[in-house]
Amino acid sequence: MERKNLIRKFKAAVVGVAVAMSAVVTPVTMMATSYSIVSAATGSVSIGKTLITTDDDSATSTRATRFKLAGLGSAETVTLNFNSEFVGNITVGIGYNMTGDYTVGGKTPYWYQAEGIEVENKGGAFSVTYKFPTDIAKYVDFTKGEMEVAIWWPQAGEEIELVSASSDGSGPVNPGPGPNPGPTVVETQNAKSGSWTFVDNKDGTATITSTLTKEAKDVDYTLTAGFDEEKYEAEGVEITPDLPINSHKFTFNEFGIDDLSNVKFESFNYVIEGPEEGMATLMYGGGINVEPQSPADTEYKCGKNGYWYNDHGADEEILDVNGDPVTFDIEIGNGYTIENAGSYNEVVWDIPKDVQPYVSKNPSDTVGFQYWYGVPADGDYENDSNHEGSPVKTVQLTGASCTYTREMTVPYTTTKNVKVGEDITFGSDEATNQYKYDLSKLGLGERDRLSAVKFNLSADADVKKFVGGLGVSVKDTCSAANVEKNWYNPGDFVILNPSKDKIEVMWIFPMAVREEIEAEYGNVMIGGWYGGEATKATLNSIDFYYYVSTEPVLDVAPELNIKVGETKKIVTNVDDCTFESKSPLIAEVDEKGNVTGMNKGSAVIVVTTPDGQVAEITVNVTAEESSSSSTSATTATSKSSSSSTTVTTEKKDEIDWTKVKYGDVNLDGEVDLKDLVALSKYNADIDSFPLSATALENADVSYDHKVGNSDAVLLLKFVSEQCDISELGPQDTPKPLG
Repeated sequence: MERKNLIRKFKAAVVGVAVAMSAVVTPVTMMATSYSIVSAATGSVSIGKTLITTDDDSATSTRATRFKLAGLGSAETVTLNFNSEFVGNITVGIGYNMTGDYTVGGKTPYWYQAEGIEVENKGGAFSVTYKFPTDIAKYVDFTKGEMEVAIWWPQAGEEIELVSASSDGSGPVNPGPGPNPGPTVVETQNAKSGSWTFVDNKDGTATITSTLTKEAKDVDYTLTAGFDEEKYEAEGVEITPDLPINSHKFTFNEFGIDDLSNVKFESFNYVIEGPEEGMATLMYGGGINVEPQSPADTEYKCGKNGYWYNDHGADEEILDVNGDPVTFDIEIGNGYTIENAGSYNEVVWDIPKDVQPYVSKNPSDTVGFQYWYGVPADGDYENDSNHEGSPVKTVQLTGASCTYTREMTVPYTTTKNVKVGEDITFGSDEATNQYKYDLSKLGLGERDRLSAVKFNLSADADVKKFVGGLGVSVKDTCSAANVEKNWYNPGDFVILNPSKDKIEVMWIFPMAVREEIEAEYGNVMIGGWYGGEATKATLNSIDFYYYVSTEPVLDVAPELNIKVGETKKIVTNVDDCTFESKSPLIAEVDEKGNVTGMNKGSAVIVVTTPDGQVAEITVNVTAEESSSSSTSATTATSKSSSSSTTVTTEKKDEIDWTKVKYGDVNLDGEVDLKDLVALSKYNADIDSFPLSATALENADVSYDHKVGNSDAVLLLKFVSEQCDISELGPQDTPKPLG
């Protein structure tokens, strides 16, 4: 982005859709909270903590929180800024740490509890101001201490947000409606982490969505404002890791999403760390790989290589490579401006809704974060005479996560809710940090299918981020990724900012796993590794979504006898079966189960029901009856002056499976150039260069049950040593039956 456009954007203070959480998690006795020092010079601390009123005064009560006093300086007064829809009288309690110099009756009480302050709120923003008593103010531990703020009244579950704390007049003094001086905090406008939907299609299926988050590992990158890819491209400089850059790109597979085929990306969350004093303004944007030349391909629209969508500044004039103005077919995101940002910021980049349908889904594709501009908390941009680049030159990118929605239509007839009531303690102790449910209790039959499971939990305190794991037992035959020792584990999941009273994890099983779940002897598991301020979560219940089969046991004749050229139908007692011939050169079958004899021999027809029952039918094909026009062997005598010659007309042959070797067209036992010549002659003139049934089987190297140019191309690759002989024909050579 050009400097002049950054200036316009900064002055306009355009606020996009964002989540900015200035946070450093500090363990305390009562309700540790997130905070950041917005400006040490003015003595202001951003808090952003929602207190839920209650009569509970225990160490884990939701009515109280703490923040560090260091951000207030050595203040005489402190103003607490709140926001709440509650209308009525509110009593605020305040306590704080004292130094060891403070004594009462010869003892050193390290905590001072002040009287409650009552204020009448009319709904909205309000403030209360507390003055430290003159005789103890010098003993307040402003260096290492903390202040606790509690709502003593009301006590019936009302929500009151403590937005910030300020000192010495930097906030409102008198109670009543006041400003909200905290950082810009706007939630994502796309699907939120932990959300889900369920629709019963009333046809034996349901359509389910699940929105979860995955984190990238080992994130630590320095971003330098003013050095973007376009700058280096214009200068003809190849970007190397040692060069300063204002962006970083993550590949999709860095987030560990095991299957992208039915996924929609919603948003990406990033952790940005700036200078210790915080930032008055943080500006950033994003970009992502999209389908080439699609409406979301902003780079292609600008006359470049494409495959990429980019945010652009709100007032930025976008030009193509020829300097001509560019218009887009979709609405372009304008990036984000976070005011009153802290030294630690959790921000979100929403993928614009117009862009979402065009995001490419290759694991090696990328999403990018771009640091545009930063102003320190005590900086004065408007009076900065230099105006050369961002006052905050570098920030550190130390975290990244991807929120995505998976949508699948799955077999479904029944939902079963199972009450649990077991605690999961967050941490690394496997004896307490997970819960396994015995799937045999569901009583699923052999043809029933478990399609999805939803875990319903609640925590004992606020959960800024829930990190856990999932697992399910699978059969030996399961070949899905992430399977080890009969256990499928898709990796850790994350739910961002869930309600502590309602945490829901919807898990839709991939098809490769769904068909192989060990429901008779196995388990399904949820684990909790981290829960923010919470120490444990209670697994209240589990919802199982599954399909109960009403299909009868498949009944079909095990054998079918037909002649060459004859057609017979396979009769089943189950509708909508599918049929496949393992040896179509002997017996073909159509989608309705009509079998036609092609050559003498035996073939196997596989019958599969809609619910997955499988049966195999042996088809015995015999030669057609001889007649005056048949191709049975006949003998004729030709007389000449010296001798007579007996000529035998060959009968229609059958495949000699002892000589089947794919690629050996001339049946000499070897696969070489002579076979390619024989196949090429056949393709050029079938009548002049016919092949026997065995030769035709060997010629079908591409194994599409037809002999033609595709077989010649593959055989040429083998002869020219571009492929291995194992690539010719099927992996398992068909064998004659009977």
